[in-house]
Amino acid sequence: MLLFLAQTSTITLVSVVRDVSTTTTIMAAPGTSTGEYIQARLLPPLTLAQTKTASATGKGHQDTEAAMGSITFYNCLFTSQTIAAGPALTGSDGIRVVTDQLAVIPAALATTPSTYGQ
Repeated sequence: MLLFLAQTSTITLVSVVRDVSTTTTIMAAPGTSTGEYIQARLLPPLTLAQTKTASATGKGHQDTEAAMGSITFYNCLFTSQTIAAGPALTGSDGIRVVTDQLAVIPAALATTPSTYGQ
């Protein structure tokens, strides 16, 4: 009986990558192409500008005007409450108002739920 032993080999191929570049100068001239020049067109310089005229805000004056309205007071106590004329009230927006007459707010009613006087 004959026995043959064979050897195996591994071959690895490594590729090489190289960047190749070139630089050239192209001669251009207006008109038609010649041996040294290619046809070109000269562009005029372009300047962009923008203007806007706006009126000045200046200063102005507007006379005040009296405002009229109503304010609702609620009373959760079981006795009436009196609010004198004249106290200044300031809202959450900073606007101040002044009452010009006395206000009597009736007592709350003992109902379920309570009914506030207003």
